[in-house]
Amino acid sequence: MPKVSVIIPTYNRANYICDAIDSVLNQTYQDFEIIVVDDGSTDNTREILKQYIKDKKIRYLYQENKGVSSARNKGIEEVNGEYVAFLDADDIWYSEKINLQINELENNYKLGLVGSFMDTIDEKGNKLGVLKPKIDPGDSFESTLFYGSPAPSTFVLRKACIDEIGNFDEKQSMFADLDLFLRITEKYSVKTINKSLGAYRVHSTNMSSNDYRVYQEQIIFSKKWLLKCSSRKNQKILINKIKKYSLLLSKISLKQINFIKYFLIFFKYYLISLLRNRKRLLEMRSILFYEPSSGFGGSANSLANLVNGLNNQRFKPVVVIKNYGPQIKKIKNAEILKLTDYKESEKLTSFSFFIYFILKVLPEAVKIYFNIKKNKISLVHINTNIISGIPAIIASKIAGIPCICHIRQTRQLIKRERFFAKWVDRFIVLNRNVLEMLKEELPEEKISLIYDGVDLERFSQSQNGEFRKEYSLDSSSIVGIVGRIVNGKGHKEFVLSAKEILKVKPEVKFFIIGDAKGSDDKYLSEVKQLVENENLEENLIFIGWRNDVKNIILDLDILIQASTSPEGFGLTCVEAMALKKPVIATNIPGPSEIVVDGETGFLVPPGDIKSLAERIIFLLDNPSAAKRMGEAGRKRAGELFDIRKTVDNIENIYETVLKIHK
Repeated sequence: MPKVSVIIPTYNRANYICDAIDSVLNQTYQDFEIIVVDDGSTDNTREILKQYIKDKKIRYLYQENKGVSSARNKGIEEVNGEYVAFLDADDIWYSEKINLQINELENNYKLGLVGSFMDTIDEKGNKLGVLKPKIDPGDSFESTLFYGSPAPSTFVLRKACIDEIGNFDEKQSMFADLDLFLRITEKYSVKTINKSLGAYRVHSTNMSSNDYRVYQEQIIFSKKWLLKCSSRKNQKILINKIKKYSLLLSKISLKQINFIKYFLIFFKYYLISLLRNRKRLLEMRSILFYEPSSGFGGSANSLANLVNGLNNQRFKPVVVIKNYGPQIKKIKNAEILKLTDYKESEKLTSFSFFIYFILKVLPEAVKIYFNIKKNKISLVHINTNIISGIPAIIASKIAGIPCICHIRQTRQLIKRERFFAKWVDRFIVLNRNVLEMLKEELPEEKISLIYDGVDLERFSQSQNGEFRKEYSLDSSSIVGIVGRIVNGKGHKEFVLSAKEILKVKPEVKFFIIGDAKGSDDKYLSEVKQLVENENLEENLIFIGWRNDVKNIILDLDILIQASTSPEGFGLTCVEAMALKKPVIATNIPGPSEIVVDGETGFLVPPGDIKSLAERIIFLLDNPSAAKRMGEAGRKRAGELFDIRKTVDNIENIYETVLKIHK
């Protein structure tokens, strides 16, 4: 079976069809079939194509004239390939086209379609210019409306996409390809290769040369998508298109167009958009996220991933913080409100806690309450454990709105937390250990296990080699640990394992990425002193906090997670797996549910320096095993830790809690 099915629709293109077919036959990638669909040609197309019929790769189909969309759909019905490519009969491909696009699709299973730039040529083949989207549309509906899609003759897509979203809309001709592209972006990621991989032929019989027909098709397309569009901004774009092309049609010929008719159409859809937008505003719910951390660690990073992934047509986020750390700065499209920070209570007597409660907790609860009222908040999402979230729990209780607590630690509830837990409507936990712990103290139906996720698409766009250049590492092996340098994170164990490894592999470089920001730096000083005492300064390097962590991880050979205390989750492990890096983690709650021992990396006993060193040496000595584990890790990250799954699951909890609380 061929890997790629190339569909060439043709109608009276006898003078160009051979160039199109030859350009496919001359591809460097040869695992394809060609399906030529003759849409009722009246010239000598059939006779010319006889020379190709003997080729086993080529099939010729004929139908009565029904339009290019129908011809493409007929070809789709006949494909045998896993991928489908389209080429108009008057266009041509350059020899490397299919090879480059199939490589993109094979290397990123999230991609549904790959397009490219395209040269423009005249009837004699002379180059005129280049067709290219102004930006890569990605999966952006709005960008596609503004800039269009790549030319259909550049499309290579998965057959599975068409099976899911349907064929070309036969009611449209000129913009059926843009319509298909938009439907694909609703379900899949798309990509444009920023290089011309073919040529679009400009001649007098192009459909796009008929202005009157172009304007009619634009109106048909815009009307269809206006009814499906929920964004006010995008509705406005489409309404303006209808208005613009209605006016252009009226200028071409008032006899050919009923201007009043199109004015009424415009007015009708304008009213529809107003009603839809009013309904959307009524349905939108404001969520207040409470984040009392330093803004440097994993909880703030996970919050940024969640807030940025929310459906902004349904939920409006407001984020209340105490510290404006670098992870908070990642949050987009959300109002951020800062409260005064203060040191949280740890072990206090009942009386001391009462004083702390009166002087610190209650004033903060009042501030949060007024923000709830000011921003018309519908639900409070506390991104921390119960004891740290008490001010927000109290504020939500006074305001009479539901409250969700996102517990990010693995431990039993303390006495004070058991009291305030009664005021929480739902708990989200990050691993099975804490789920089992809480089931002993809380109603099971109030607890949901949802793994944190990462944006796998963003992690596919990292650039390797930059970190190696920065530190002139050349071909040196690099092992790194990422995170806050605080007690329990295993940095001393990492240093001591490096000492053992350097005895047999003196060329290895070890990097500690992170700092003690937001915490007491006593432990950091102890780790640095240990490095100095063991004379490891040349091979073990502290680089502090970085904004390009994903690019650093991409240059590591192995990522280490060496925590000796239970973690809530271990998002850095997921980030490394998303970048196809093997992970060695301690066998503790959190990381033990991310890393599959012997498949995506290794799990070692916490504090076991010898085992950690042995596993690192094994992977450095066996690059093929490390690569295999990295590939398996990427697959597992896609299956379990995609931020879209995380966001969908949390949004479902919002909907459920809000519905119950009505």
